[in-house]
Amino acid sequence: LNLQQPLGQSHFQEILFNLTRRYSNGLTLMASFQINDQHDADYFNNGFDALPSWEASNNSLPTRFTIEGVYSLPFGRGKMLATSGWESAVFGGFQLSGAYEMQPGTLIGFGNAFYVGTPSASQIKIKHPIYVNGQATGGHNYVQWLNAGNATATATSTVNSNGTTTTTCTYSGTGFVTNPACQPTGVNLRVFPSRINGVRQMGMNDGQLSMQRTFPLWEKMSLETTFNAYNVLNHQ
Repeated sequence: LNLQQPLGQSHFQEILFNLTRRYSNGLTLMASFQINDQHDADYFNNGFDALPSWEASNNSLPTRFTIEGVYSLPFGRGKMLATSGWESAVFGGFQLSGAYEMQPGTLIGFGNAFYVGTPSASQIKIKHPIYVNGQATGGHNYVQWLNAGNATATATSTVNSNGTTTTTCTYSGTGFVTNPACQPTGVNLRVFPSRINGVRQMGMNDGQLSMQRTFPLWEKMSLETTFNAYNVLNHQ
């Protein structure tokens, strides 16, 4: 028996700033900055929950900044400088343009984990990720961005009078519990959140540049050349 009910919810707020400056001394500039907050009640934290649980949404990213501009250099025929002769021929017809966009990545999804302490982005995500040369020891190279912490869990097993075994765990330190004997059983009341605001995938930090020059050949005919540079900041 499958039952579908409209129980989900979504809360969304946004502030958007736009700046446009067109054709001011050969410069066209457009910029946009967006701030928003969205939380969705779209999953059940526990199988026996009557209502969905709230989590930070991946359907919209909290910030986004873009800027792009085009600038026609003031050299050449009809401009302020180098309007004729060899100066116009050498320096005229240049146009520069660029674009930049920045936004954080999507939130990391966590399973049903045991964590000692209060999970937060400042505790879990390493501010400056660490490059680990695992090939030196026969493994793989990787970048460590998650702080597992120093939590320890000690399991103590006790045989009851009826012959059953009860395992009790004691914890110390702070961080994720890794002892297999002290892991969630699948029927526990989940406490660890599905997503932690601030613990995200790599975001976007990308820029493009372009230089264009137009060579007039004869009336109603010109040659346009363009040099483009992509991913100027070399960011994945």
